[in-house]
Amino acid sequence: MEEKMQTPPFFFIQMSDVQFGMFAADQDLIRESCLFEQAVAHANRLGPAFIIFTGDLINEPADESQTAPALRIAQNLDKDIPLYWAAGNHDIGDVPTPKNLDWFRSRLGPDWYSFDTRRCHFIVLNSCILQNDELVPGQMQKQLDWLKHDLEHCQTQAYHHIIVFMHHPLFLDDPGEEDQYFNIPRRNRRTCLDLFKKHHIKFVFAGHLHQNRLAFDHCLEMVTTAAVGMPLGTDPSGFRIVEVHPRHLAHRYYGLDELPHRIELALPE
Repeated sequence: MEEKMQTPPFFFIQMSDVQFGMFAADQDLIRESCLFEQAVAHANRLGPAFIIFTGDLINEPADESQTAPALRIAQNLDKDIPLYWAAGNHDIGDVPTPKNLDWFRSRLGPDWYSFDTRRCHFIVLNSCILQNDELVPGQMQKQLDWLKHDLEHCQTQAYHHIIVFMHHPLFLDDPGEEDQYFNIPRRNRRTCLDLFKKHHIKFVFAGHLHQNRLAFDHCLEMVTTAAVGMPLGTDPSGFRIVEVHPRHLAHRYYGLDELPHRIELALPE
């Protein structure tokens, strides 16, 4: 009991796909600005342990006219709330280029990395180069080698959970489904799934679809989260709140007009 009381439950927020410029086909940023401002204000009120943004901050790759206004709004986030970025295909291109990778890394930070919070380990991957690395040869293997090393290191630690974030879902409905625009190609998908199974990863969170979707590969839950920005289905603009308990996770997507006043977390088991 003493050990559990030292790691009380917490929650984080997953945002995705505000995609500055999408609503008006890059003619203005009005609707995205309004929605992102709402999302940041809600986050400041709720006070998560951190926010993970799973890709597509902007609509046109490496476009500073879209990036600068988006980051100005992001700077309104409470300084006590860490904000982590993942690369999306609209950030660095459907076929990432060295120039766009360099832009992301200089503007938003590393495109694959990990961090620890409250005895949990979080891994952020660049799914764009898992999807297509034709113009950045060697980057996919470098990332996979890093991922294997990071997961092996995790085995020496007493983490409650190891959780993965990326932009593209590994799969939408079935781990063996055909390759398409919205998933990771089967060869690379299988490599990741085998690694995650070996290291007992139970949750992967992604975006990209602009709709919510939930699918499974045995014990692994593939969670696809709808957009802060323009919806492409019936799910409203919003974000996901993920509660982290020592033995389980609970998550729910909220539209920006549906969010609770506060998050009530149960005591540790």
